[in-house]
Amino acid sequence: MAAQPEMPLYLETNGRHPKWMERRKRVRMQVHWTIRFLRNGNDGAHETVTRDLSSEGFQCLTKMPFVPGESAACTLGVPANDPKDARRMLMVNCKVRVVWVRATDDGYYDMGCRIENYRFIDASSADPKTIQAESLGD
Repeated sequence: MAAQPEMPLYLETNGRHPKWMERRKRVRMQVHWTIRFLRNGNDGAHETVTRDLSSEGFQCLTKMPFVPGESAACTLGVPANDPKDARRMLMVNCKVRVVWVRATDDGYYDMGCRIENYRFIDASSADPKTIQAESLGD
């Protein structure tokens, strides 16, 4: 019996046609970290959590509708894993671009964002709830 040729890792067969499994360039981690979007006007701040995250972007579920192509400012809370303070977070201001949005059946929006720029904030003495994303230049 002849050995079957190996399928490339990026292809999977469903019995008839190969289909693409993963097109992303970066590995995604399934982490649930707090993200706070800031918008001008009456919308104000909106907090949610990431569903997954990579070095280039993240996916989240939100009640606030966004539009693909929209630019947004947000602050990402990254657990510091500090043995002296389990609640300590590292705060990262991000400028993101909304890549895609899908409405869900339960009134939420599943959304993918690409991180265009970021910088860490010194949040050692600040409450993460009061930190506002500052303007990030291009």
